[in-house]
Amino acid sequence: MNSKEFDEKDAADQASSLFNFDDEFSLTEAMYGAASACSASSKVTSIYEIPEEILEHILGFISPYREMDSAKLVSKQWNRIMRSVVKQLKRKFYQSLLKCDINWTCVSQESQAGHTERVIKGISDRFSHSAVYHDGSMYVFGGCTSTNTTFNDLWKLDLTTRQWVRPIATGTYPSPKACATMVEYNGNLVLYGGWSHPIPYPLHQSAHYFSELHVYSTVTNKWSHVLSLGQEPEALGGHSASVVGNLMVIFGGSPRPGLG
Repeated sequence: MNSKEFDEKDAADQASSLFNFDDEFSLTEAMYGAASACSASSKVTSIYEIPEEILEHILGFISPYREMDSAKLVSKQWNRIMRSVVKQLKRKFYQSLLKCDINWTCVSQESQAGHTERVIKGISDRFSHSAVYHDGSMYVFGGCTSTNTTFNDLWKLDLTTRQWVRPIATGTYPSPKACATMVEYNGNLVLYGGWSHPIPYPLHQSAHYFSELHVYSTVTNKWSHVLSLGQEPEALGGHSASVVGNLMVIFGGSPRPGLG
C-alpha cells in the first residue's frame, strides 16, 4: 500500500462508475479509468501512485489480445501487474472449461475500411472454411455455401475491435475450395489441400481435390504458390494440419469422395 492516504473503495467506485466491467475495453480506456481512480483521492497525483490492487482490477478488463501486450510496455510496474492478470485469466479460463461454464456471444458485423481493404459489412455465410489465429486476429479462407459454391477469399477478424476486413492481396491466389487446412508459421499463413464441391447440375459430378500449397504473407499482403520438393501427399480434403518446429504435419483426410 502507498504511504499516502488513499481511499481504495472510493477509487474503485469512481473507476467502476465510468465503465461497464461486464465488457472489455481498450488500453486507452484503462488508462483513463486509472486516472479517474486518481481523482477519487486528492492525495494521489499520478496513476503510478495508485495501489496495485486497483490497477490490477482495472487492467483485468482490457482486451486479451494486442491491448495486453501494449499494457506491458507502459512501465515495469504495469508489466508486472499484467503478468499477474494473465495468470489469473488463464486460471479462470481453465476452471471454466473444467466446469463447462462457457458462454457464447454473437458479435455483430460492422464496417471498417482502409486503403487495402474493401468497404463491406462482413464475411458472407459459409461452412467448411479454414481459420487460423495470428497477431491478435483470426484469418478465414474459403469455404462454401449451402448451394456448393466455393470461395477463395481471405478475411481477417480483429479480435480486439471485433470487426471484419478483407485484405486485397496480390500474387497467385489459391483455387476456390473448402475443407483445406491453414496454419501460421513465422508470420505466414500456409494453406494446403481442400476440395471444390460439384455444382448440382449436371448430375453425378465428383468433387475436385487439390494438392496445392499456398503461402500468404501477412507483411507483404501477397499470396505465393509454393512447389514442394520430393514426395508430397496426394490431393486431400478434410484433413488436419499442425506446425511442429519447422515442419507442417498433415493427418488423415480424404483423397476422394467416400474415403477417409
